[in-house]
Amino acid sequence: MTWRGVRKHWHLPLALTALAVAGCGPQTGTINGKVMFPAGKPLPGGMVTFYDASGAPHGAQIQGDGTFMAANLPPGPAKAIVVTVKFRGSLTNPEAVKEPYGPYVQIPKKYSEIATSGLQLDVKPGQQDFPIELKEEWAEGEKPQ
Repeated sequence: MTWRGVRKHWHLPLALTALAVAGCGPQTGTINGKVMFPAGKPLPGGMVTFYDASGAPHGAQIQGDGTFMAANLPPGPAKAIVVTVKFRGSLTNPEAVKEPYGPYVQIPKKYSEIATSGLQLDVKPGQQDFPIELKEEWAEGEKPQ
């Protein structure tokens, strides 16, 4: 190959490098958000779990200010649930209360089930926000006193 032939195709290595770099972007999604309940207050504890199209769970703990971050979700449709947890007692200490995911606040049961939560999104590669506003939609006999 002569110098003239090399000079004619100088752009090929540059184009191949650009294509390789373009394919190296994030292939999974990270969901950031804040859970609000009740009436615009941050939910101070619990878990948000996203279920991707294959049904695989991706959990995130809710922080004291209501924020959460779920990482490594595959792009595509996802559904979410929110759960708050409070355990009571043990055999040795039946009056003890454990709150493994932060302060317990009772939320409507519908948000803890995929079929009824109504929480869904389309996950995109990279970062995206998904704020969650839970409504006080209590089933009969479920509302706290």
